[in-house]
Amino acid sequence: MVLRCVLVLGILCSLLVAVPLYAANLSFGTEMTGMGGAGVALTKDVYAAVWNPAGLARVNRFSIEPNLSFYTDYTDQPAVLRDLVDNHFSGAELPTEPLHFEAGGMAGFATPRFAINMGGQALGFKTPSAEAASYHAEGVLVYNSKISMALPLPILGRTLAVGTTFNYYAAQKYEARLDRDFACLDYRFNPAGTGRSLDVGAQIDLAGNLRVGCVARNIRGNFKWDQDDLVSFVQPVTPTYQAGIGWDGRNLRAAFDWEWNEDDLRRYRIGLAKDFWRVFTVRVGGIIEPEAEPTYTGGFSLRLGALSLNLAAANQADAWRATVSMALNM
Repeated sequence: MVLRCVLVLGILCSLLVAVPLYAANLSFGTEMTGMGGAGVALTKDVYAAVWNPAGLARVNRFSIEPNLSFYTDYTDQPAVLRDLVDNHFSGAELPTEPLHFEAGGMAGFATPRFAINMGGQALGFKTPSAEAASYHAEGVLVYNSKISMALPLPILGRTLAVGTTFNYYAAQKYEARLDRDFACLDYRFNPAGTGRSLDVGAQIDLAGNLRVGCVARNIRGNFKWDQDDLVSFVQPVTPTYQAGIGWDGRNLRAAFDWEWNEDDLRRYRIGLAKDFWRVFTVRVGGIIEPEAEPTYTGGFSLRLGALSLNLAAANQADAWRATVSMALNM
């Protein structure tokens, strides 16, 4: 009974999520997500470990922040969800089209110059069987752990911060089959391999509240999994690079970043954040990528003493991503 409830809940929840925003590549961290992923020169919270580990040199207190991401596509999901509900309650046919899904979560804590982040993502798709009498789900669970360190270095009257993140990945393939009443007929998990890589970043202060930053992600990678076997679920992990300039004023922050890799990826990110009364922050941003729909982002934070509640969202065409977190800063 417990297993049945878990599987039903998992399917219903996964119907509310869809393939992630490709152009956005916005994973974790409400601040950077709300600003369109722009701000490798400005990031300075727990999720600097994800975006630019050099930002940890600017963390001046203990912080902990769990983060959840949700995906949905308003074009296809309501019809699929309606079909599944009809099937469960009135015996209608199961959906006849494959359904792709992804969901993820991460929790991190940081002290000055050091952070640990742990999280995971579930990726996959579900299809009805040929006779539409059962539902088949398969995909990959990817677990990710990050250990990050940063160091500030005074140089010619400026502060240069350098940081690095060690990434560890573990993947498992899963398959499950459910009947029309959502009873689990069979399921199995199989290890799919492990991997590791390194991120290296830097930030340096310039005159007049200006700061520049850069980061190289997933360099020195060593992945012991069959990429051909996982290609339907996991994009190849290749080195990517991002550089940007940011302005960090008293109540206003602005950033412009450029991201690229060796596979001709080019993304331009722009973000803006405005503080109000020291307790409320509004963020907007956008991402432009050749031959792709533009992505629009936004978000806000509400601070209540040492606690802050954060929300960010991104939209590309008919796909949406929502990221929520709660941070404790002491």
